[in-house]
Amino acid sequence: MTSEKPDLSPIAPPHASSRKATWLAALGFGLVYALTIYAWTRIQAPDSGMLLIGFLLGAPVMACIISVYVSDPKGAKGTGSHLSVSALTVTVMLVAAGVVLREGSVCLVMAAPIFYGSGLIAGLIAGQVMKARAGRVLCLGLLALPLIGVPIEADRPPEAQTREVISRIHIDAPPAEVWANVTDIRTITDGEQAGTSRMIWLACHGPGTPT
Repeated sequence: MTSEKPDLSPIAPPHASSRKATWLAALGFGLVYALTIYAWTRIQAPDSGMLLIGFLLGAPVMACIISVYVSDPKGAKGTGSHLSVSALTVTVMLVAAGVVLREGSVCLVMAAPIFYGSGLIAGLIAGQVMKARAGRVLCLGLLALPLIGVPIEADRPPEAQTREVISRIHIDAPPAEVWANVTDIRTITDGEQAGTSRMIWLACHGPGTPT
């Protein structure tokens, strides 16, 4: 027998650093795939907006599938992990769209519900089906769909529409008073001409400067 005491110091959780690296790799692969789809969309349809199926749905769905696949290739983790990595992937995509691609804030706000909704659902389903080998193969095969779908959707531009816009202004005054101000315009005072931006706006959108 020995007098040595067993080491009872707490043991660090295994794979703590590898878990962080796995998440970073998952986000990186998802972001690279989304940017690839964006570039492919710009090449195939340079004069149109974002394609609905090829990019607005395809990019977040497939990017989240990649992230879930890389972070949990056998679907062993819980639903919370799959939803978390999917939500983080979509957030990184939106930030990259604003910083790298210079997308406007209005476009990002409009796209956010589509990105988060489709991405979270895709990540949740992917985490469940990847528990089987056939599901993992299926998820990898789905990654090719946006690459194939973008050229097909780009060849079918939306039909041209012709619309008529009519604007009416109602002036609460008798016709004689209105006509008098139209035919005999008073002198514009200096106070009404203050501000260059205001005069530019009047020249572009208003009745113009009388001569």
